[in-house]
Amino acid sequence: MSLAVVDAHHHLWDLDRASYPWLEGPANRRYHGDDLPLRRRFHVEDYLTEAGAVEVVGAVHVEAGAADALDECRWVAAQAAAASFPLVHVARIDMRRGDVSGYLDRLGEFELVRGCGRSSTGTTTPC
Repeated sequence: MSLAVVDAHHHLWDLDRASYPWLEGPANRRYHGDDLPLRRRFHVEDYLTEAGAVEVVGAVHVEAGAADALDECRWVAAQAAAASFPLVHVARIDMRRGDVSGYLDRLGEFELVRGCGRSSTGTTTPC
């Protein structure tokens, strides 16, 4: 029996193409444990391998703490285009920006963006 799911919160990243400050530098123990196993690329095909027998019929990618959130949107859009299921994105916005309205306009140019998670602390760690 196959289980069909819509994954409401997951992360993808590519450490070779973008900076993810929370995955750089010395290893850290976080709420999920040691972060060293996370320090590898994790694309849609890797996600599906991890999903195993679970049939992913849709998914919400939540920003993964990339240093450049707009670039992350572009990259996630490319991942979504290659996915075998509908994939949407929740982007990050720093509410301390001086141009929040303009930044929201730029995020609105991405068809897959469905919402924004705010960062008011300056952290780039997802969740």
